[in-house]
Amino acid sequence: MGAPRDYLPDPPSFDKKVADYTVQDVVGCAFTCRALLPNGHPFKPANGFAKIKSDWPGAKLPANIDVILTYVFPTTDSFDERSITNGIYWTIHEIMDVPATEKATAFVRVYDAQTDSVKKRKLAFMNQKLFPYLADERMLLPLKDMLDDSSVYRTERTEGGGVATTSVRRAAKGMFRRILFDKDLLSMDTDEGKYLMGEADIEAIFGGTATEEVSCGLLKTWITDHWQEIASQAAKARAKADREYEPPSNISSRSPR
Repeated sequence: MGAPRDYLPDPPSFDKKVADYTVQDVVGCAFTCRALLPNGHPFKPANGFAKIKSDWPGAKLPANIDVILTYVFPTTDSFDERSITNGIYWTIHEIMDVPATEKATAFVRVYDAQTDSVKKRKLAFMNQKLFPYLADERMLLPLKDMLDDSSVYRTERTEGGGVATTSVRRAAKGMFRRILFDKDLLSMDTDEGKYLMGEADIEAIFGGTATEEVSCGLLKTWITDHWQEIASQAAKARAKADREYEPPSNISSRSPR
């Protein structure tokens, strides 16, 4: 088991009817090690999530996604944030029985409601998991916002004993680069060795000669100028039935808390 996370709810008792679950109960199930649940608990079987999805009325309410997404806010460091993001991804994918477009709309709705810059950043960076899954171009706008943020995102010790810092905008640039050059996402259907972004722009933005501030500014401008192409490629990705993306792992086989 990992270190306890006080901000995660406990799972409901084994005798509580699934139809009476709250969204907090569902989150409690999703983030609890299945082996620790008592026999007879609806979530104990390997396919317990399917019973919740079918018997819990809240699975069909998009507003419950709003609540699920907020569990990323209390995370304390980048490792904790990634773990909780994975759990949120799994919960939205496996339990919430609403169309993908409504899942993306919930994400945008929660982001737009935030006034705290750290909360906005945590949601924006969830795109590492959620955008390849939902492929909705609206979800990239928060990531675009982060290209203006020069605050520190992560601090790490180097092999030489020094300290290296990564800014929010640098991390956002790297995330957008992975999405942009992914042949199952924004560069879908482009020729071999070609991407949605042309070679001159790739060199100017990612070539390493421009400063971080300048390169992030150039990327933001490119996104604005090519938004229609981005939206078109995202629509192609959504429509491709056999497209590849990383499926969510079953987090309840272990305890993330």
